[in-house]
This record gives sequence, structure tokens and C-alpha cells, in this order.
Amino acid sequence: MSSCSDAGIGFIIRIIKTVFTIVEVAAPIVLIISLIILFTKMLTNPDQDKKLLVNVKNAIVACLIIFLIPALVNLSMTILGEKYTVSECWNNPYKSSDKGKYIPKNTGDKDKEPTKVYEEKSS
Repeated sequence: MSSCSDAGIGFIIRIIKTVFTIVEVAAPIVLIISLIILFTKMLTNPDQDKKLLVNVKNAIVACLIIFLIPALVNLSMTILGEKYTVSECWNNPYKSSDKGKYIPKNTGDKDKEPTKVYEEKSS
């Protein structure tokens, strides 16, 4: 059973899933670094504690939102399963029904006919 009707769509979904994975790893790291910076500012400038506490709260909320978006998309696509084409392609982006195209290498002279694109015929 094929999941993605086009190999290009599967490729784009693989890129999106890779970006989601990077975001899921990078968001907590960026949060930790920003919290270290904010707590250092709080120690060096105790007069602005309330303002910096609001910044700490905003950083935590932003990180949670950024972290949860990929998780919620993955969860919803997993729950939908194979009911819809998009969710099926999301869950199996490496399976494609598209055969692709074969472009032979032109090794001859420049005077010869230009390279043609041949599509595989399904029988």
C-alpha cells in the first residue's frame, strides 16, 4: 500500500518532520540558556525583579508552545492513522506510489539529440 501519491510530497513531509525534531530538541536548550541569562540579570540587578520574572514566565510559555506544536501535530496525525491521505503520508513519508523518472546520461557529442526524459510505464 502506498502512502504518498507523489515522491515530492513525501520529501517535503520528511523535511518538515526533521525540522520538528530539531525544534523539539532546540527549544528546551534555548529555554535553559535564556533562563540562565535572565537569572543572572536578576542577581546583578535586584531592582528589576518583577520585570524579569515576567520575562521568565514569557520564556517558559513560549518554549512550551513551540515544543508542543510539533508534538500535537504528530499526535493528531497518529490518531488519524490511515483515514486520510495526509495523515497516512505523514506517518509513512518514505512510501510513495510515484515511480519517478529516469534521465539517461548524455555521453555523446553535442551534435546528438538532447537527452530525453523517459517515464516508467506501469503494467
